[in-house]
Amino acid sequence: MSIPPPPPGPAAAPATVTVASTAPSLRGHRSFQTYWLGEATALAGSSVSAVALPVVAAMELDASPGQVSVLASAALAPGFLLALPAGVAGDRCSKKRLMVATDLAAAAVVAAVPACWAAGALTMPVLYGVALVLGALTVLHQAAAIAIVTELVEPSLVPDANARTMAAYAVAGSAGTYGGTAAVSLLGAVRCLLLDSASYLISAWCASRISTLRDVPAADGARRGVITEIREGLEHVLRDPLQRPLVLTMAFHAFAEGIVTTFFAYFLLIELDYDSTGLGLVLGAAGAGSFAGALITRRLGNRIGPGALLLIGFAAYPACGAPLLLAG
Repeated sequence: MSIPPPPPGPAAAPATVTVASTAPSLRGHRSFQTYWLGEATALAGSSVSAVALPVVAAMELDASPGQVSVLASAALAPGFLLALPAGVAGDRCSKKRLMVATDLAAAAVVAAVPACWAAGALTMPVLYGVALVLGALTVLHQAAAIAIVTELVEPSLVPDANARTMAAYAVAGSAGTYGGTAAVSLLGAVRCLLLDSASYLISAWCASRISTLRDVPAADGARRGVITEIREGLEHVLRDPLQRPLVLTMAFHAFAEGIVTTFFAYFLLIELDYDSTGLGLVLGAAGAGSFAGALITRRLGNRIGPGALLLIGFAAYPACGAPLLLAG
C-alpha cells in the first residue's frame, strides 16, 4: 500500500515529510497487519486441531497405532507431493485469491468432522480424507502466503516482516494449543474443530482485505507446462552450490520429523495415559520454544552468520532428543 503524498504546507514542511517517507516502517502498515492477523488466527485454529484430531481418533474411535500412523501420514503426505506444484500455482495465480479460496475450502473440510459426528457417520476413513485434503490446502495456502510478503511491503522491510510473521506464528501456535487444550476439556474434541473452521473464515476475510504494493507481471509468451517448470526449478536448485545442500538438509529433516510426529500423540495418549491436557501442555511447550527462537534468530544470525546458525540449530535436535533415550 503506497504512502499518500503529503498535503501542502509551509516551505519547510516538505523537507521534513520527505525525510520521514524515506524510512518506511511496518508500524501502521495496514495490509501487512491484516495479513499478519489472518495468518496468526488460522494457525491458532490449526493448533486447536492438532490437539483435537488425535484425541478424536484415539478416544472417540479407538484408533490403533497403525491407524494413527496413517492419519499422521495423510496430513504430511501433501507437503511432499504438492510442494513444487504449489509453488508453480502461486506464480501463475493471484496469491490473494489463492489464499482466500484455500481458507474457505479448509473451513468447509474441517467442519465436515463435527457434521459427520452429529450424523453418526464419523469413521477413520473420514478423518483420513479430512487430514489429506486439509494438508493439500495448507500447502497451497502457505506457498501463496509466504510469497505474497514481498508484494505487501517494501524490499527493505521484507526481513522484518518475515521475522514478525514467524514470531506471530509461534505465539499463535502456543496460544492455540493451550486454548485448544482447555476447549477440548470443556467442549469435547469434536466440537472444538468448529473453532478451527471459524479461524479459517476469519483468515479468509483478512486475506480479502489486503492490498499489494505491486503486482508481479505474468511471463510473456506461451505458458510452459507445470512439469517443465518443476523440472527446470529442480535443475536450477541441484546445480546451485548453496541451495542444493539446504534443500537436501531440509528434506532429511522433514522426513525425520515426520517419523516423530506420526507416533507422538498416540504415545502420549495411549502408552503414557496422558489426557488432552497433557498433550496440549507438551505441544504448547514446543510452541513456546519456537517463539523464543524467533526472537533471537535475527540477532544470532547477524552475530555469527546464517550458516553457523543453521549448523547450531540442526545440532541441537539430537541433543534435545537424548533425554528420551535415557528415560525408562
